[in-house]
Amino acid sequence: PDWMLAQEIPNVRDLKSQIMLRVKLLSVRRLRHKRIKENEVLIELHGISQDMKSDKSKRVKAFDCCTFDQGFIFPLRFPELAVLVFVVNSVDSFGKEGFAGQVAIPLNNLRQGTSVLFLRRKTGQRYSGDKYYRAIVVQLQMQPIKGHLKKMIEK
Repeated sequence: PDWMLAQEIPNVRDLKSQIMLRVKLLSVRRLRHKRIKENEVLIELHGISQDMKSDKSKRVKAFDCCTFDQGFIFPLRFPELAVLVFVVNSVDSFGKEGFAGQVAIPLNNLRQGTSVLFLRRKTGQRYSGDKYYRAIVVQLQMQPIKGHLKKMIEK
């Protein structure tokens, strides 16, 4: 939300990262492209300004299902306020970029382990007419930050 972006929480710079979020992007299913396209996933982490980060996956050429098998690491200060967003984009052979789907989930609503998240349109509606829904498959792991790893992250 915009109110989270605009405000600075006092003394938040003094707080150290508490949690290490590991996101492993496994695959995207049921894209239903009419021809082969290059697909990529933008992973965004929203929350307080110090926790906001984003990263992109490599591009994978595929028609219907993409296998990424790529990992990302995000240190977090306030996991209670974090929202994890996945945006799937595709580029056709002519260089035209297209939107394939998105999903945004508060971190508190996600469990550790493998999850199947259903993609939605830009308006937030589900894709209708598909017998099998478009989905992204991710593996999540959250662990407290300890010792030398904490010092490396805080630099």
